[in-house]
Amino acid sequence: MKKKILLIPLALLIAVSLVATGCLAPVPEELPTVPEEPVEDWEVTLAYSVWPDWEPFVWVAKPLLEELGYEVTMIDIGGDWPLGLEGILAGDIDLIDQKIFCHKHFWEEYGDRLIRIGTPGHGQFQGLAVPPYVTEVNSIQDLNDYVDLFDGEIIGIEAGAGLMGASADAIEVYGLNYVLLEGSTSAMVADRAAAVAKEEPWLGVWWVPFWADAEYPMKILTGDTDLLFGAKDIDVFVTYPEFRQEHPAAAALLSEMEITYEDFMYIAGKYYETEDIEVAVQSWLDTHEYLWELWVKDAKIAIGAWP
Repeated sequence: MKKKILLIPLALLIAVSLVATGCLAPVPEELPTVPEEPVEDWEVTLAYSVWPDWEPFVWVAKPLLEELGYEVTMIDIGGDWPLGLEGILAGDIDLIDQKIFCHKHFWEEYGDRLIRIGTPGHGQFQGLAVPPYVTEVNSIQDLNDYVDLFDGEIIGIEAGAGLMGASADAIEVYGLNYVLLEGSTSAMVADRAAAVAKEEPWLGVWWVPFWADAEYPMKILTGDTDLLFGAKDIDVFVTYPEFRQEHPAAAALLSEMEITYEDFMYIAGKYYETEDIEVAVQSWLDTHEYLWELWVKDAKIAIGAWP
């Protein structure tokens, strides 16, 4: 007992000496608070283009992200695809829908700075097209024999569209004696409608699913041996590399989504009837509640928020 009693004052003397020499910091009056773990940012910005029926995935994702608890902002990029990708790099946009084949030009430029999440759709296709009554032209290789029939012009859409880049490549690679006219989707459809009404020859860019194709189906030309327009296309969500860490619930949901080609055509048809993509998508959601509820549930399970 005596040894222990003698050691206590010695320990105290050592501690006092260390404090005095600055070797041992005194205990603060209040302990510093431990930083909380970072919480998810529940705000997400989605970009959409002038072709909502061709890219309905962000419109399907919007209400489902809201179901998870996100506040979703939609940004219109018109027909300017690089604007959306630059918006992601600038931090103004979180997500955009992109196609593997149709948008390959853009991925070649931005792919080293962006990532892809999920494959929500597949089965769409695009190319050069004529009305079905133009029976003499069925392939790209036929076109140079009928330059005068189409006045040497291919009716195009917005300059920033991936389909326009593929069409320009087709003119060069296949040696087509045609000029690709830039314009807008609405102007292209109006020009097609005017020609169809009189059963006149018409040649332009086209894609399916498309509300205008639901109204009057076109004949997409075969013969794309170099796959410049791609095979049946695949959709992905494009975002910045840190998205999965900052928005794990959203990333889990987007990885779950998958919409069939038949569903594309359903949404495109509803869009043609209503001219409102949100109404068209809601109609699909109402008839597929069992499916999207499973996506939401799986997303919650993935982040440990279920049940």
